[in-house]
Amino acid sequence: MANTNADLLFGYLRDIIYQPTTASLDVSQLEADFRSLGEAVIYFAQCIDELRTFASALSKGELKTPPPAPGNLLASSLKALQSSLRHLTWQSQQVAKGDYQQRVDFMGDFADAFNTMTTQLATRQRSLELEIESNRAKNQALEQSNALLASITANAPQSIIVISEADDSILYQNNSADALLAVEPQLVARLLRLDIGDMTNTALYDLSLTLAEEPHYFSAASYILNWQGQGAIAFVLNDISDDIAHLKQLEIHAYYDNLTLLYNRYYGMRLFQQWLDEGREFVLCFLDLDNLKYVNDTFGHSEGDTYIKKTANLLKNFAAESVACRLGGDEFMLLAPNLNFAQATERVDEIRVALVNANREKPYYSNISYGIVEIAADNTLPASDLLTLADDYMYAYKRANKQANKQVNNPKIYARR
Repeated sequence: MANTNADLLFGYLRDIIYQPTTASLDVSQLEADFRSLGEAVIYFAQCIDELRTFASALSKGELKTPPPAPGNLLASSLKALQSSLRHLTWQSQQVAKGDYQQRVDFMGDFADAFNTMTTQLATRQRSLELEIESNRAKNQALEQSNALLASITANAPQSIIVISEADDSILYQNNSADALLAVEPQLVARLLRLDIGDMTNTALYDLSLTLAEEPHYFSAASYILNWQGQGAIAFVLNDISDDIAHLKQLEIHAYYDNLTLLYNRYYGMRLFQQWLDEGREFVLCFLDLDNLKYVNDTFGHSEGDTYIKKTANLLKNFAAESVACRLGGDEFMLLAPNLNFAQATERVDEIRVALVNANREKPYYSNISYGIVEIAADNTLPASDLLTLADDYMYAYKRANKQANKQVNNPKIYARR
């Protein structure tokens, strides 16, 4: 009988490992002295089954799966891992919102890479902000420092025009102003239309003129003063076209992705939140390039960049008024007003097919996985939840199509509302 007890228990333990769905043990078939052991083995099997189910959910990225009961000590390490991954997800969401102070103190090499990335992002963002603010401050200081002084000469680089308050006649103009008035006869009238009110100190305005068929931008400072015994208004115009152009270049670096020239994560997330705050109706599309890591590892990052840019060029023409952003790496986001879920799904799949066809001669398979969320005006979900939802749909699409037929004539489409 002892061998029978051992065979039953050993067979049950073997089935727990290799055939968990059919494993069973009838304790009544054991001798009385072995029944307590049999019940303990059954409890052990339940703990193993809970551990297996929980581990499977974690491997799929399902971080909201309830963990095993507290009594299941076998799952303690996986519970800790789930907690760490949840916190890491939250930290990543904070970084996406522009909080670059997040740091990871576990997960080894990944932590080092994550912390290096956030430090570099913070440094780069701060550097750009400081340069933009510095240029703005310099420009404002330049505008405000151009007070009309008695020592003004005819060769001053600024265009200086003094106009009589009594009859709007020109009382003084320097050489630079002569050149402007020659190409813009209505300049005085435009200056007088500026709302100066009863101001007694300097006022600053922006003024644009077309000179030699090229747009020029000026800061126009006005001064109320007494000019040779009569009331007058002096205007000092500075050509700030070069400063404006430089500022625009700085903004491009701050808001655009250098590789694709799409909007970057910072701009995209800010616009996404703005549209939510305004209660706009639009479609959120979360896209991920398939096989990019394989392309980079096998054919080099230059080919990977070509793959990314080709996809970006297709996304630029997604739909009227749509905004395409590169979130980083192989991830893209589309914000598209005036489209519903079905229209967006059809359009994304047209782009997906176009990409497959464009790369048909390549030695690798290219495709897009995507998730789509239709956002109504009465939406109450925060941006992070909507992004998570779109990301979940995208991964569901990716999993469902992993073994699917890769011929473009027979695509499988998986996108959800």
